[in-house]
Amino acid sequence: MFGGRKLVWPWVLAGLAAMYLPVYWWAGQTIWQSDDHAHGAIVLVVLVWLFWQLRGPLAGCPTNRRAGPAWRCSARGC
Repeated sequence: MFGGRKLVWPWVLAGLAAMYLPVYWWAGQTIWQSDDHAHGAIVLVVLVWLFWQLRGPLAGCPTNRRAGPAWRCSARGC
C-alpha cells in the first residue's frame, strides 16, 4: 500500500502532528499560561519520557492480527 514499512512512519508522524500540534500550541498560548494549569506542560513531558522508556517492551508484545474483534469494539464504542 505505502511501498514498505519505512515509508509508513512519515505518514504516521504527519498525522500525529496534524492532530496534536494545534492542541499543544493552543494550550501553550492560553491555558498553560495560568498558574492553575501551568503544570500541564511538565506532565506532558513526563508522559512522553515514560512512553519512550517503555517503547522496547511495548514493541516486543505479541500482537493479534485479527481485525474483526477490534472493529466490533470500535463500532460499539467500547
